[in-house]
Amino acid sequence: MNFKIGDRVRCSETVEGNLNVVGRTGIVKIVDDEMIGVDFQQYVAGHTLAGGELGEEHAAPGEGWWCYPESLRKVNMSFTNK
Repeated sequence: MNFKIGDRVRCSETVEGNLNVVGRTGIVKIVDDEMIGVDFQQYVAGHTLAGGELGEEHAAPGEGWWCYPESLRKVNMSFTNK
């Protein structure tokens, strides 16, 4: 499955020993050749997804995690006005 920056995703399994990401939803912030940087927008005992030439941070401290594409599923977000 192809992911792009801004996709809302749910992690379906433990990734690199981090149990805190299982079942959590987040937003794709970085798409790499092998891994996807996800900002879970809540503490998952992760990191800031710092990287790039400028070392910019893509998540708050503890809220980012690198996930395998096969560990993620896209989540449809639909809103209704009432």
